[in-house]
Amino acid sequence: MEDKNKPVLDSLIRNGFPQLTEMDYKFTEYSLNSTFSFKFDSLNHFISFLELEAETNTQEIALLEKTFIDLGLDLNSFFYINFYDKNEALGL
Repeated sequence: MEDKNKPVLDSLIRNGFPQLTEMDYKFTEYSLNSTFSFKFDSLNHFISFLELEAETNTQEIALLEKTFIDLGLDLNSFFYINFYDKNEALGL
C-alpha cells in the first residue's frame, strides 16, 4: 500500500527538522510562503489525506469541522497548513 504522507514527511525531515527548534502550525486561507506550506482543496481533501474514515473517526472529524468553523474557514474551500519555527516567529 502506498504511503501518501511519505513525501511530506520526508521533506519535513530532510529540509526542516535540522533547522527548527520548536515547530508550530496554523490553518489559514493563505500560504505563509514557508518551506512547509501545504495546500488542501477542502476539509474533505484533508480528511482523505489523513485517511480518516467517517464510520470510525466521527469524533476526530467533528473536532476538525469545529476547529475550521472556529477559525472562520470554509469547509468546502481551499486552505493551507503552514508549519513554522515557533521561536523564530516569537523573535527568540
